[in-house]
Amino acid sequence: MPHQRESAGSRFLLRRSPARKKAQLARRARWPLIGSVNGGIRRRSQSRAARRPDAAGFTLIELLVVIAIIAVLASLLLPALASAKERARRVKCASNLRQFGIITTVYADDHGDRLLESHERGGTDRVPQTILVRRDPDRDFWCLETLRPYLTGVRLDPDDISVGNIWVCPSTRREPLEWTTAIAQLYGHFNADYAYFARVDLWKPHQANRPDDLTADRLDSGRLLMSDLLCYWGGEGRWWYNHGKTPGAYRDYGPPQFDGLNQLWGDASVRWKPRKHIPEDEIRPGNPAAPFVRGHGRDGVFY
Repeated sequence: MPHQRESAGSRFLLRRSPARKKAQLARRARWPLIGSVNGGIRRRSQSRAARRPDAAGFTLIELLVVIAIIAVLASLLLPALASAKERARRVKCASNLRQFGIITTVYADDHGDRLLESHERGGTDRVPQTILVRRDPDRDFWCLETLRPYLTGVRLDPDDISVGNIWVCPSTRREPLEWTTAIAQLYGHFNADYAYFARVDLWKPHQANRPDDLTADRLDSGRLLMSDLLCYWGGEGRWWYNHGKTPGAYRDYGPPQFDGLNQLWGDASVRWKPRKHIPEDEIRPGNPAAPFVRGHGRDGVFY
C-alpha cells in the first residue's frame, strides 16, 4: 500500500511537472490552425463543423422556391397597384371636369346666362373636342381667349402661348403639353381630351343624333355639358379615349376597349358612366340612334 501511494503520488507529480507540461504544449502547438474567430484559435474541429450540411447556406431549390413565391406575390400585387393608380387618375380627371363646370357657370353668370358654343369647322363639321385659341369674330365658340380670365396657366402673348394643363386627362397617353402648345400656336386651335357639348339649339340637324341629350342655351341638370373624349376616326377606324386598355389619340383600332367615361352635367355634377352600361349599338359607327356628334365624313364623338 505505501508503494501504491508513492506510485500514485509520483504520477501526480509527473503530470504536474514542468517537463510534462512543456511536452503537452509542444504537441498542441503542432495542431493545424485554421484561422482566428473573435481573437481566439479556430481549429480543425471547428472547420469540420463549418462543413456540416446543417451549417450550409440556401440550396438552389430553396432559392428557386423563394423566387417563385416573390413572382406570385408580384403578379397579385402589381395589377392591384395599377388599378389603384388608375382610380386616382380618374379622380383627377373628374376634378378637371368639375373645374370646367364651375368655369362655365361663372361665365354664364357674368354674361347673362349665355353659353359658349361647341366649335364648328367649315360650316358643316361639329368638333366638340377642338378649342380655338382666339375668338371668332362672328361666333361665340369655346376658346382660350374668352376663357382666359377663368383659367390658370394660360398665356396668349404672340410669341408665348401656353394653353394650361386642364385640357389634358391624366389617364391618357399623348404628346407632351409643349407639343399641344406648339400646335395651338401654329394652327390657332388644338384638341382637348374632353368634348364640350353646348348651344345644341344652334347646331344643324345632322350634327347630333340625339340633340335632346345635350346642353342648349341654358344649363340643365338633365343635359350633358362635357364628357371624357370617345372619338372615332372613320378614315382609319381608330379610337381616342382616356380610360382603358389603350388610352390616347387614335391608338386603339377597335372595338374600343375603354373602361368608361367621366361626364359633366348642367348642374356641375360629374358622374362615371361605366363601359358595361353602354350597349354595343351605342358605340357602333353608322348607327343613327347612337349618342353621336358628327364631324367630317364618318368621324365623330360618342358620349
